[in-house]
Amino acid sequence: MTVEELRGWLRTWVAQTTGLSAEEITDTKPLENFGLSSRDAVVLSGELENLLGIKLEPTVAYEYPTIAQLAERLVNGVAGAPADSAPGAAAPRSAAIAGGDIAVIGYAGRFPGAKNVDEFWNMLVEGRAGTGPLPVGRWSEYSSDPITSEKMEQQNTDGGYIEDIASFDAEFFGLSPLEAANMDPQQRILLEVAWEALEDAGLPANQLRGTATGVYMGSTNNDYGMLITA
Repeated sequence: MTVEELRGWLRTWVAQTTGLSAEEITDTKPLENFGLSSRDAVVLSGELENLLGIKLEPTVAYEYPTIAQLAERLVNGVAGAPADSAPGAAAPRSAAIAGGDIAVIGYAGRFPGAKNVDEFWNMLVEGRAGTGPLPVGRWSEYSSDPITSEKMEQQNTDGGYIEDIASFDAEFFGLSPLEAANMDPQQRILLEVAWEALEDAGLPANQLRGTATGVYMGSTNNDYGMLITA
């Protein structure tokens, strides 16, 4: 398949997935601007695997975010790559590491009353509480319901609140604005804090690709999902 043929296939796929007309889809515009979600990007990777008969990373559409860049990468590969490596192929996984010591090389956090780990430590040393009044604008989605608003005014709403949960650089993380708006704030904060931990370690994220690296997380409440559903 030529680069131009793959470009045409990609334009057709995007049009069918998003419902846009072919005229609205250009080869140089980022795919996320057409309204594609991260789930769509993973689906696209799978369909390209079937089309081209090669193994691809699910993130290939993020690494090459336009139709032109993606088609060029998948057909012609990367300049200087070994001749026997398939264009767009997934990097080989390193052998599992058995045993050995563990070193903590970076950390990050976001807490009620503290924007980062250093502020959290100072709060503990000074004996300050992380709880406080309900931030202005928080739970504003209930303001149109007079019954709920009245009940909230009658309750003690002091608690441990993380500040500024709405600010998020969706473009930096390769997400569409619509997808970012519908994400649980916990997910957005998780992405930010994970990146901050890598920055604290001085470890570029792209150096982790193909290594035996795991990401583990825990979550408690699913109230945001229930709110979206409602």
